[in-house]
Amino acid sequence: MRDESRVDRHVVLAVLLSTIVVLRASPAPGQEEDDESAAYDHFTQAMALYQKGNYEAALIEFKASYKAKANYKLFYNIGLTYQALHMFVESERALVEYLEQGEGELSSGKVTEVRGILAELDNVIGEIMLVVDLDGADVLVDGKKVGTTPLAEPIRLSVGHYQLRVQKDGFEPWWANFEVAGGELIEHDVHMVAEGDGGGDDGDDDGGGGRGGSSAMKGLFWTSLALTVGSGVVLGVTGGMALSKHDEFSKTYRDEEDAWRPLKDDGERLALVSDVFIGVTSAFAVAAVVFGVLAFRKGESEGEALLTPLLGPGVAGLVLGGRF
Repeated sequence: MRDESRVDRHVVLAVLLSTIVVLRASPAPGQEEDDESAAYDHFTQAMALYQKGNYEAALIEFKASYKAKANYKLFYNIGLTYQALHMFVESERALVEYLEQGEGELSSGKVTEVRGILAELDNVIGEIMLVVDLDGADVLVDGKKVGTTPLAEPIRLSVGHYQLRVQKDGFEPWWANFEVAGGELIEHDVHMVAEGDGGGDDGDDDGGGGRGGSSAMKGLFWTSLALTVGSGVVLGVTGGMALSKHDEFSKTYRDEEDAWRPLKDDGERLALVSDVFIGVTSAFAVAAVVFGVLAFRKGESEGEALLTPLLGPGVAGLVLGGRF
């Protein structure tokens, strides 16, 4: 990574270079003169903001300067500002544009300098190549469309964490989280599944992921929900029987022991079974909530469901609550 002194040195050179370009031609009257003046004002403001460390605002002003009066040399300033913002892919694009538009005009020393910066940027940029078995699907990175399948080349990304998503009408969306390191190429095969067909790719080795509304997760959700209901029914039946035995015991406990002892023993056994099914029902209920969130959420880029389980004492055992 380049240190701040080098960044500042490059910026100072860019200031001199771009300012000379802006001032060297005698402005023509009319609209062109106004554009020249606006470009210079935006550029001056951009440099002041950059020197204060306000890179986001400086970037806006550099772009406004280019919009007012197109000058390819501004791509140099824009590239360095992107680098200061750690937006390395955007920095690379701007500097490549600078070299391409300046071909034949830039000095060999300047070309060498910029190529050196690009080599440094390459160390903090990784790539992801998705091989999707469906053409015409949109590929999104953190919710922003970056291409359509089949991808002609890998997606270049600055080091960091990203969510990739592949979607097309009539098919279940696929998504996965990736951690991208500098100089790394991640290749991943994606199997798209038509809506309602089931199956598919529900995970990856590069950071976890799956398919919004995946059939596997939906199956687990409905299974755990059915088990919750089933165990709840058993709990209700055994609990009711235990209470019935308790009532019978209360009516006969003053009689001979042979009369009330069986009722007491049966009641204790039924109460024990009810206690076991309280725990089982609660466990299945928690599982149903978790699998439901995983099965029906739309992915991080479109908003995550917020799950907040709450277990506490209730009338018949435990109460399970959640916030979505």
